[in-house]
Amino acid sequence: LVDVCTVLLRWYGINVKMDDPGMSGKPIAGMIDKHKPIEDFLENLKASSKISYYFDADSVLHFKSR
Repeated sequence: LVDVCTVLLRWYGINVKMDDPGMSGKPIAGMIDKHKPIEDFLENLKASSKISYYFDADSVLHFKSR
């Protein structure tokens, strides 16, 4: 998951924070298509894992466990 955060910053300019630091090593599988909206990837991630997300008032993306 930590690698995904790096890609999201580079491709979309989105800062990411994990609400639970233990999530950083969580393995996930999937693809990010940088030509599609970030919400497409986030909704697929949410549907296929126990990870949820939200954006705070400063537009920082937060990952959290469900």
